[in-house]
Amino acid sequence: MIRDKIIALKHISNESTITIRFNWAKILFYTFFMSYGYFGALTPNYHQFKHNILSSIITLCYLTLILICLGLIAWKASDRFQDVVNIEKRDIYVFGSYFAILSLFQYKQLQFSLFGDEIFYSTRAFVHGTQISLALARKTTMLDAVPFQYLVQIVSLLLLVSLLCLFFKRLDWKYRIIIFSVLLFFGRLIITAVAGNPSPHPPLSSFPPFIFGSLFGITDISCKLSYLTIYVFFTVVLYRMMLRVFDSFISYLLALAIGTIPLLWHLGAVVEQSLWTSICFTVVMVEIITSKKLNCLRLTCFISIATLMRQPSFLAIAPVIALFLAELIHLKDRKKWLYELSLLLAPTLLFIPYFVESLFRGYQKRIMGWNDPSDLFGHILSALDSDIILIAVLNSVPYWWVILIPFAFIPLSRNTVKKNVVFLLFLSITISVYYSIEPGGWGFGKYQAEYAVPFAISGMLFLALRLSVLKYVKHTMTVLISILILLNIADFVHIPQGNKKVDVLIDTYLDDAKKFDAGYRLLCAFPYNYHDAYETIKKNNLSENSYTMGVTYSWLPEVMNGYSAKAIRSISDIWKHQVELINEEHVNWTRGSVDTVERDNRINVVLLGHVVPNKQELIDQFKNRNWSVMGEYKNNSYGSTVVVMRRPLNE
Repeated sequence: MIRDKIIALKHISNESTITIRFNWAKILFYTFFMSYGYFGALTPNYHQFKHNILSSIITLCYLTLILICLGLIAWKASDRFQDVVNIEKRDIYVFGSYFAILSLFQYKQLQFSLFGDEIFYSTRAFVHGTQISLALARKTTMLDAVPFQYLVQIVSLLLLVSLLCLFFKRLDWKYRIIIFSVLLFFGRLIITAVAGNPSPHPPLSSFPPFIFGSLFGITDISCKLSYLTIYVFFTVVLYRMMLRVFDSFISYLLALAIGTIPLLWHLGAVVEQSLWTSICFTVVMVEIITSKKLNCLRLTCFISIATLMRQPSFLAIAPVIALFLAELIHLKDRKKWLYELSLLLAPTLLFIPYFVESLFRGYQKRIMGWNDPSDLFGHILSALDSDIILIAVLNSVPYWWVILIPFAFIPLSRNTVKKNVVFLLFLSITISVYYSIEPGGWGFGKYQAEYAVPFAISGMLFLALRLSVLKYVKHTMTVLISILILLNIADFVHIPQGNKKVDVLIDTYLDDAKKFDAGYRLLCAFPYNYHDAYETIKKNNLSENSYTMGVTYSWLPEVMNGYSAKAIRSISDIWKHQVELINEEHVNWTRGSVDTVERDNRINVVLLGHVVPNKQELIDQFKNRNWSVMGEYKNNSYGSTVVVMRRPLNE
C-alpha cells in the first residue's frame, strides 16, 4: 500500500497539469458551519440571550434550517455546482516569483506588530485556542513557565485537525447534515454560555490567520503572512485569467502590475478585511472581461463566501445578476427562468442572515445613519457636492492608475458596450453605498482599495485588449507595463515619506484623509514597535504586572510577544478589571485613564502605543503622578513611538 502511494505521488509530480475537482455547494455548506458554528457569528451572550429569549431561539433555529437547506443542495443538486481547477507546473513557478518580488519589498512591513483592527481580527482567529489554554493555565501551575503562545498553538492545531477530520470523514450526506446541524445548534449555545460573539464584522476573515497560526505559531508575522500568501495566490489567479486573452509573457507582466499597485500591495500584508472586497471586486470584474462564457453560478458562490470575509463584497453580485438576466431575457419558459434564477441566488443563503442582522440591528445601521433615512441620502449628496470622492482616490491611488479608471466605462469596441454599462452601474452602486456611511470614515485608504482600484484595473485591461489587436504592439505593451511596474515599486517604497509622523497622524488622519496632500496617504495600518517594548517588560520581570493601554481589543499582543502562561493568567484578570472600571467611569476605551490604572495595585507598568486621542497628554498625566519612563521604542521610518511607564517604586 505504501509503495502504491509513492508511485501515485511520483506519477502526479511528472504530470504537467494537476486537476482538482471540487463542489461549490459543499464548500458553501462547510463555510456556513465555520462562520455560524465554529466562529459563532451573531451569537448573543448569555444576558442578551436571556433578555431576548424568543428572538434568540428563532435565530438559532433558522440558522440551523439554512445549514440543512445548504446540505440538501450539496446532497441533491450538487451536479450544477461541480467545478474544476487545473494547476500547471508553471503556475507554481509564477507563484514563487510573485511571492519573492512582493515579499522582498514588504519585508519591513511584515515585521511590524499588529495594529488596531488587525488585533481584533486575529483575536477572533484564536478565540477558542486562547480560552481553552487560559482555562488550562488556571487549573494547574505546571504550565506557568510555558510561553502561552505555544499552548494556544497546540490547542488551535488540535481544533484545526479535528475540523479537517470532520470535513473529510466519509459519511453519507444524510448523516453529515444531521451531525453538522447538531454541532451548529449546540455549539452556538456553548458560545453563548461562554461569552457570545455579537460582533458586527464577518467572521470568515479570521480563518486564514487561524490556519497559519496553528501551523507556524501565534505571532504577528504568521497572521500577516496568511494574508500575503492569499494576496499572491490572487495575483496568480489574475495571471491565469489573463492567459485567456494575452500571451504568457504579457499576462505575467499585467498580473504583476496589478499586484504591485501600492495601495493593494500595502493592504496585502495587513490583516484587514478590506483586502477581501478588493479581491472579490477585482476577480469578478476581470472574469467578466476575459471570460468567453460567464459562469454566473461560480461567481455567485465566490461572492457569497467573500461576503463573509467582508460584507460589502455582496455588491459584486449586481453586475453578475445584470449580465445573467440579460442572457435569460429571451428565455420563454417561465419555470425554467425562475429555476435558473433561484439556483443562481441559492448561494446567498450563506450571508443573508448575517447581512440582515448587522444591517438592521447593529453597527451597520448606526454607521450608515439608517435610523434616519434622510441622513443616508444626505451623506451621499454631500459627498457628490464636494470633492471628497476625487480627493480620497488621489490620496491613495497613484495618478497613473487614476487616469485608467474612465476606460472601464468607455466602449473601445462594440463587444464591450454591455460590460461598460454594467460596470458604470456597479460604480454608481458602490459609490452610493460607501458614501452613505458617516463622513468620519471617508477618505481612508482601505475604502479606495475596494471601490476605486478594481475599476482602474478594469480600465487598464480594456485598454490593453484594444491595443493588443494592433500590429507590432507587443514590444510597446511590454515597455509600458514594465514602466507601470517600476512606477508602482518606486511609489510603494516611498509610502513613509508621503505621510506625517504617525505620532501626529494618529490624531489627525480622519481629517487629513479628506484633504488633498495633507499628510495622509493610503496607510491602512500604522506601525508600532511593540516587540521591543514587551521585551523590556519581560527582562525586568514585570510581565505579570503590566497593562497595555489603548486600542488592543484584548491581551493577544502579550500572547504574541512571548508572555508565559502565569503572566497571561495575571494580565487577563487585570485587563478584565480595567474594562469594568473604564465602563464604570465612562472613560474612552481607546485611551483609558491614569485613575483607572492606579485603582489596580497589581499594575506596575503600562505600555502606551496606539492610544487615541492625545497620547502625549496621557503620558504627561502619568508623569505628574510620578510614573517614570522606562523606555521609548520608535519606528523611525514612520515616526511612531511606544512608551513604557513604571509606577513609583515607593507605592
